[in-house]
Amino acid sequence: MRNQIKGKPSAHFVKPYAVAQKINLIADRLPLPIELWYAHNVLHVSQLQKFVNDPTHAIAFEPLELEANGLTYEEQLVRIVDHKVKQSCNKAIPLVKVI
Repeated sequence: MRNQIKGKPSAHFVKPYAVAQKINLIADRLPLPIELWYAHNVLHVSQLQKFVNDPTHAIAFEPLELEANGLTYEEQLVRIVDHKVKQSCNKAIPLVKVI
C-alpha cells in the first residue's frame, strides 16, 4: 500500500484479508485495520489473490530484548551476504545485504 496517502492501494501484496462483503461480481469490500485508514476498502477482484496456506513457510521468531525505556533494542547482525554501491544522479548509495 502507498504510505499515508488516501486512495487505492498499490499493486503489491500487503497481507491476507477475508472478504467482508461481496458488492457485485467484480467488487469486494475488505475489513482493513485502522493502520490502513488511508486506503479505499472496496477493491476490484483482479487486484485480489486467493490465499494459499503453506505450512512449510515459517519465519523463525525470536523475541526482542527491549531496554529499560521499552522503546529501543540492540540489533545483532549475523552475516553480511553482499554489498554494492548504487549510483544515483549525483549520489553514491552504499547497499548492504545482511542476514
